[in-house]
Amino acid sequence: AFRQVLTNPHSKYSWLSPAVLSGTVHLIAAMTYRPSGKFSNCAAHLNAALAIVEAEMEALQVLPKVRGVMEMDMNPIAVREARMLLRIKFFCLENTALVSLTQMQLTQAQAEIAHAME
Repeated sequence: AFRQVLTNPHSKYSWLSPAVLSGTVHLIAAMTYRPSGKFSNCAAHLNAALAIVEAEMEALQVLPKVRGVMEMDMNPIAVREARMLLRIKFFCLENTALVSLTQMQLTQAQAEIAHAME
């Protein structure tokens, strides 16, 4: 289903740029894998989304590496794109932290169960 959204040129989400759409799809996939405990798949999708977002932000010259670029100097479409990309990046970083916490809690719970069974 995710690939279908990305490959369909007549998608109802055509107002989104391909980078924003791809990043969002990867983020949703990661959020789907986390509750089921598929942490490696989740991390792979989060890393893919972050790579897409950072590449597009670099193309828009919005990364910290580019000094002196102000929002008022950018065209409105680039500002809108950058804002959406920053939101996706924030959600990816938040989910990366959640995956780490979930993995830690799962590992601790397994260790406690193993200790209790001894």
